[in-house]
Amino acid sequence: MVTFIPLKTTSSTTSGASTPGPLATLVDFLNTLDPDTGEEAFDSSLAVAAWLAEHGLIRADVELGPRDRARTVRFREALRDLVAGNAGAAIPAASIERLNGVGARARLAPVLDSAGRIRAATPAAGLADALGALLVVVGQAQAEGTWPRMKVCQAQDCRRAFYDRSRNRSASWCSMAVCGSRVKMRRYRRRNSTGSG
Repeated sequence: MVTFIPLKTTSSTTSGASTPGPLATLVDFLNTLDPDTGEEAFDSSLAVAAWLAEHGLIRADVELGPRDRARTVRFREALRDLVAGNAGAAIPAASIERLNGVGARARLAPVLDSAGRIRAATPAAGLADALGALLVVVGQAQAEGTWPRMKVCQAQDCRRAFYDRSRNRSASWCSMAVCGSRVKMRRYRRRNSTGSG
């Protein structure tokens, strides 16, 4: 039996700007690793299952194992590489291969929602289908034209995901106050240290 599982779309905020629809879930997923503290939200298979259930991607009674946790983390980082491509970064072939593998394992079928839009229907359980549903969000965003606004912070010590609401889609950092200031300060120090020698 195939059941339609709509993604829960509680709005994610980065730099005070809300992220539209299912992309909020994608931003939240990518940001399960906190670059500032190194805290990993997916530190166990139970944590992965709880997060996926909370976001409407699997049933609450689905059990995942250590290999599922590792697959989820590898998928997240491959997805982060895909998002980085929106700012011109080269997408590693291994990341494309991993994402294609996830898509091939997912058993998804198109279903019309109450508004007449096609959404992914997924079997009631399974990690492959949950991760596949996140790939469907990518496809929907590409079709709607919102995908290029998905970014990862270009600060190498951050790489936090965010939705770029700037008029010309030119935002580079998830937070001008934190990452932007840090990058600008490094540039300033570099200029001053080379100019004073």
